[in-house]
Amino acid sequence: MKEKLKFGDLLYRSKSLVEHVGIVMKNGQVLHNTPGVGPALTSYEEYSDGKAVKVVSSELTPQQQQSLVVRALQIVNEAREYKLISFNCEQMATKVLYGVASSEQVRSAVLVGGTTAVVAKALNSRYWWAYGLAGLAIGCVALNANRKYDYVID
Repeated sequence: MKEKLKFGDLLYRSKSLVEHVGIVMKNGQVLHNTPGVGPALTSYEEYSDGKAVKVVSSELTPQQQQSLVVRALQIVNEAREYKLISFNCEQMATKVLYGVASSEQVRSAVLVGGTTAVVAKALNSRYWWAYGLAGLAIGCVALNANRKYDYVID
């Protein structure tokens, strides 16, 4: 099934409670962003780490492909450091693909975690912060469990 991968496809693989996101490049390699390394091109096998990979397919026009290459080169040349909240793997991949960095996982975690903490605090729980932390995890897990993928490579 790996043969179905196309330039610009978004890849997701499990990494504890979150999904690690990468993007397929023209040469079949995967561009992804990891702590301690930053943005890097690796083989599909190295990216997958022996785990199932979920795929969101991209149908790119030649102009979109060219823009993707330019953005990917800029990001790799910048050699920015991985940051969980402001420059994580999902933000890097969406910046390369769409031109705008975003992370549904961070957004969902903050929304659910923040809401849970505020409600617990309003109910005078002395452990409001623990509810908030649990909410962070629940937000990520719920989002990824409900994300729509086109297919899975085992």
